[in-house]
Amino acid sequence: MDALIDLAGIVTLLASATVAGGQVFCLLALLPALPEFSGDMSVRVHQRAMTFRPHRYLRVAGGLAIVASTATLVLILVEDDSWAARTLMAIGLVLTIASSLVSTREWPLNDEINSWEDRPNLERYPTLRQKWDVQHQVRTVISVIALLSFACAVVISDQL
Repeated sequence: MDALIDLAGIVTLLASATVAGGQVFCLLALLPALPEFSGDMSVRVHQRAMTFRPHRYLRVAGGLAIVASTATLVLILVEDDSWAARTLMAIGLVLTIASSLVSTREWPLNDEINSWEDRPNLERYPTLRQKWDVQHQVRTVISVIALLSFACAVVISDQL
């Protein structure tokens, strides 16, 4: 049983780290650079670097993090690990689900920005970006806390 918990925990950590890492990169590298670009270029970067490419892996990694953390939690409950490991894994799972729900609020904004294709609506873009940035910051904080919660749960569970 310990090997299954370890395997499920590793998958949880990898999937959660992929989500949190992608979001942190966007928050620290892309968002600060966008105001330096012209409006047209900022829209293009948003379309290609913040929607098309990340959606290819973030949605999959987010779903995998939910499934793997659920499996890990069930295995920890069956194994009767410490209350701390169970609690931290449950917190991470709830936060991962919350992060996924917050991300769905970004999709309509991305869809509108992507619908412009090569003719951006530069009057509407700053408003959409401001909403997107705030939602992304919230989602990133939630995802990082979930990752830390999972990491602590796995370490605690492995110590027993």
